[in-house]
Amino acid sequence: MPGGAGVLRSLAGSLSDSSTRFDEKQKTKCLAAAAQEATKRVEFHTALVKEHPQDVGFRVMLRDALRGDEPPE
Repeated sequence: MPGGAGVLRSLAGSLSDSSTRFDEKQKTKCLAAAAQEATKRVEFHTALVKEHPQDVGFRVMLRDALRGDEPPE
């Protein structure tokens, strides 16, 4: 079949593009889930500090949650 090699190359390229788009979607979903989890953690610790303002440990936990993955100062 003439031109069959071109069709196969085109198909391979298309499949590769689809795979890359799928990986990007998965990465985006994962990042969104991580951001949502971090937000929930901050909200939880904020509520603890509001409920128990005298407890220094809860304030430290909130500070660490707000800092995220940054190393301590």
